[in-house]
Amino acid sequence: MDFVRSFVADTALVPVIVSAIVAAALFSVKRFARCSGAVALACGFFAGWASQDWATLTPARYLDWLPYCAAALGLVAVAAAIGLPRWAFLSLGIVCCIAATWLLVPSFPKLQPPRFQAIAMIAGTSAAMFILLEQLTKQIGTRTLIACLMVTGTAAALVLQQSFGMKFAQIMGMLTASLAGAFLFARNKPDETSMGVPLIFTTLVANLMFIGNANSTSDVPVYSFAVVPCIPAALWLVASANRKDNRTWLKLAGFALFGLLIVSAVYPAIMAHPPWEDMEH
Repeated sequence: MDFVRSFVADTALVPVIVSAIVAAALFSVKRFARCSGAVALACGFFAGWASQDWATLTPARYLDWLPYCAAALGLVAVAAAIGLPRWAFLSLGIVCCIAATWLLVPSFPKLQPPRFQAIAMIAGTSAAMFILLEQLTKQIGTRTLIACLMVTGTAAALVLQQSFGMKFAQIMGMLTASLAGAFLFARNKPDETSMGVPLIFTTLVANLMFIGNANSTSDVPVYSFAVVPCIPAALWLVASANRKDNRTWLKLAGFALFGLLIVSAVYPAIMAHPPWEDMEH
């Protein structure tokens, strides 16, 4: 319970409050309503980062670029909301995925895979997930989409925690908590208030999971880190159900696959270092 209280107070409180305020302010402005979720996510994460004792706002190493990458990606969503054509938004989003990954992938001498390969792999994954999820914003309930991203973020934080990356888990917790504003002011039907949210979320999650794996000294398998950024892809089946006369079995299959991917990522991480063994000692 002490851990939960500490997590809520130190990690989640500021991002939740800031993201809710920003989302409420922008949601009521017709011109910016489409990007309200993305801007709320970026602002909540930046505020959560700035509130930490260990945080610096002057980038000195790869991790310090995270809040600035979130802010830059949020600006891409703003540009799309005020008139940037969709093809230009998707193209600019891909470019920003690559740029953010270039800043965030560490330059360790013995990094595996090598840095340029890692950048290509992470940027490719981020871009693919971003494009897929942006298409889904018009096909499934926005609140459903955001809720699934929050579950994915929670799974990511658990994997990072189990790999002894408590700081990375805390950062992932801040990112997940920053989705609160988008969730609270979304409607559970397809709309575009979540435009840009997938861009920020997928880019930061993919990079954080790679950073966590690169710094890990645990027995958590690489698979657990690798599968997390791809978990929301299961929502494609849910969207397919909506396109095909709302077929219930297809929608259930999508959510079942989503849950299976969550378990397949988290379970090996937990079993690598079972928490109950520490309690016995």
